[in-house]
Amino acid sequence: MIQQQNNNFNKLEDFLKSNLSQQNNISLSLRNQNVSIKEIALINLSLQKCKEIQTLNISLINGNINDQQIIQLFNNLHELNNLSNLGLNFNYNNISEQGLNTIGQFLQKSNNISTLKLCFTENSIAEDNFSELVKALKQLTNIQHLELEFGLNELSLSGVKQLAEGLNKCQSLKHLKVWLHQNSLGSDGAEVIIQAISECQNLTNLELNLFQNDIGDQAISSLKTILNKCTKLTAVDIVLSDNKISHVGASAIGEGLQYCQNLQSLELYLHENIISEIDNDDSSDQVAINLGLGIGYLQNMTKLILFLYKNKIGNKGAKALGEGLSRCSNLIDSDINLFHNHIGDEGVTSIGQGLSKCSKLTTLKLVLSENKISDIGVTAVGQGLIQCQNLTNLYIFFQNQNLSEGITKLGFEYSQCTKLNALTLHFSGNQIDCQGIMPLKEWFRNCQDLKKINIYLYENQIKDDGAIIIGTGLSFCHQLTDLEVILWDNQIQDLGVKALREGLEKCINLQVLKLNLIYNDFSNEEGQKIGVTLSKLPFLFTLKIVFFQDEMFFKSLEFLNCKNIKMLVMNASFCATYRQRVNHKRQSLKIRRLVNLNNILS
Repeated sequence: MIQQQNNNFNKLEDFLKSNLSQQNNISLSLRNQNVSIKEIALINLSLQKCKEIQTLNISLINGNINDQQIIQLFNNLHELNNLSNLGLNFNYNNISEQGLNTIGQFLQKSNNISTLKLCFTENSIAEDNFSELVKALKQLTNIQHLELEFGLNELSLSGVKQLAEGLNKCQSLKHLKVWLHQNSLGSDGAEVIIQAISECQNLTNLELNLFQNDIGDQAISSLKTILNKCTKLTAVDIVLSDNKISHVGASAIGEGLQYCQNLQSLELYLHENIISEIDNDDSSDQVAINLGLGIGYLQNMTKLILFLYKNKIGNKGAKALGEGLSRCSNLIDSDINLFHNHIGDEGVTSIGQGLSKCSKLTTLKLVLSENKISDIGVTAVGQGLIQCQNLTNLYIFFQNQNLSEGITKLGFEYSQCTKLNALTLHFSGNQIDCQGIMPLKEWFRNCQDLKKINIYLYENQIKDDGAIIIGTGLSFCHQLTDLEVILWDNQIQDLGVKALREGLEKCINLQVLKLNLIYNDFSNEEGQKIGVTLSKLPFLFTLKIVFFQDEMFFKSLEFLNCKNIKMLVMNASFCATYRQRVNHKRQSLKIRRLVNLNNILS
């Protein structure tokens, strides 16, 4: 009788001792282990016994595997006639033409495969190494799920043409993943692979990663063909970051989105390109905004991840994005990163208005750091968030904006939202004083389900009064388990630290704490009292702390003798001298019950 349970092996000896002949689902994962040719031969002998196997996953990541070992591994495995799901993960090894051809020849004898995953990131695969694999793809007429990962190899146009020849024959594909990042495809190579994918018109899920391939607009414009032909797509994940894509390429993607009426999930990574609202041609402004408007066609979309950071989309691009968002009323999960994009208040106001129409949102991450946004723009975002009363996870980033009122401008009204269980506010590098964080106390008081809070306010001017607001707010967070408080360089003195301590004392369920209070003005005595407070938190298991010069925590016997802290992440990179860093490590080892010390020295 064939056993149906999964058999997952992470140790070679367990795999070799098992009775695999009665199994139909086997997974062997040996990461960072140098497997000898003799051990490969033993694995091969075990696999030859698996006559009834249907699902096989072999993962030998970073194991110094070469062609000869691959040849040995697949020797005499031609009788696995029931195999329908095969996953081979050989990332970070030394496999080249011989090894890949051996696998291709094995696949040519495995005509029942419907799911195939081949992972060969960072090997030695070059131009003409795909001939046997292409033959196999042409024969696998039943394949519906295909994953090909060949990033960080030596591929250019010739090799991609071979892959494209195989993909053209996979007409039954529903799920396709192609990762060719960090090769030398250029626009011609990218266009070839994109055209091949467009022929797979039964696709419902597509993942395409062409990161860092010297690709320009010519190739990206052909993406419109995929979106036009593959109308059954429900999930698309495209990575095109760090190329040479301008507003023309981005516009083509936006125009193509109008054909994707069934799309429910869109992940689009276009960061670190040259997308701009500015061009000598007056018509380019209209072209530049088509990406944002294209998103508005996706009215069935529930998930949007859009990374455009380090471009120059400006106010016009941001306004178009806001208009597009206003039509995405079914959006539930969104991560939008517009860091460093020359966006001002006009553009971010449109984004806030767009978000106000996304009332079903439960998770929102919005990164607007390092733009040209004032408190007026922050107010606009806050007014949009008022309508998002179903949010449970909120992450807002307005770092380095020259703001003065900051969090206050997000609005006291939003503090009435009671469903939040995770909150991140990153307003560092501004000019915010205590008046700029007034709503925090009410947010913490009203959000009784908060379990995770990250507050980044370093390099501001909140002083003692601001620290008191944060400390008072924390005193209401009885369900909190994970907390980050990063307040360095804020002119906080003893009174403020005392309030933070008293707030922390009420966080009785806290398990993970990251704390950074360096470059402030409180006394050693008050610093020692922080150590006493931490020693009394019964469930605090992990402490992440930044040290600077004479670390006062270690002067607290209660801290050194505490029973709760088992893991300490110690960042001593702010220390002026190596001697200080080493001293902090020596002192931290005095914590009696410490199990794990992660020492960050640089």
